[in-house]
Amino acid sequence: MGELEKMERGFGCYDSVVSIIDDVNHEAWIMIMTMSTDDTLVSLGDVTELYSGVGVRDEPSWLKAVREAGVAGYCALGLPTTRHEDWRFTNLDKLRKMRFGGGGGGGGGGVGGETVKGFLYPGLDCEIVVFVNGRFRGDLSQIDEHTGGVIVCSFEEAIRLHEDIFKAHLGKYVESGKDAFCDLNSALFEEGIFVFVPDGVKMKRPIHIINITVADDSVCRMFYPRHLCV
Repeated sequence: MGELEKMERGFGCYDSVVSIIDDVNHEAWIMIMTMSTDDTLVSLGDVTELYSGVGVRDEPSWLKAVREAGVAGYCALGLPTTRHEDWRFTNLDKLRKMRFGGGGGGGGGGVGGETVKGFLYPGLDCEIVVFVNGRFRGDLSQIDEHTGGVIVCSFEEAIRLHEDIFKAHLGKYVESGKDAFCDLNSALFEEGIFVFVPDGVKMKRPIHIINITVADDSVCRMFYPRHLCV
């Protein structure tokens, strides 16, 4: 999977092109933040408060179990410090002190087709999946009608139409209690893209996943997209 980050016209974009090949399972977690100066909100240390709005949803029990494992893992680990080998050159003190509002998916009303065009690769023939402030935007996405058991859909649709397959793979390729940010995503993710390709089947075109964030000057927000490719 190739990854590119770029900023253009006030929009932030985490950009991924996924080429599905045989025998590759990939579960990608992302944390996207928008910044402001409001200091009356919730810090990353208050994960139970952050989780409270997500955990009350009408979700299957198996999905709640994934979230609760994420909460437990994050509470046990906490944010990494420079005493952790993988983070010894990265000081997260400023992030630790910041305060955030819930994701909510708001503030993306100004994103349209012209915005998406600015993040496309010239000459790349691909499917396009777009998320704006953590929310799947079907109106901006271009997803093929697939055959041969291939599934490309949002998490909401995966739970509704392909629950058995989705349940069998979600959370199986990331291990709770190993990475604080991964556990935070497991607790708080709201939407994502599910790509399932059966053994021996090849997709005709790669999938370009675009995560666009639009800053809201009134509050800091975090969004937690999660993408599962099997």
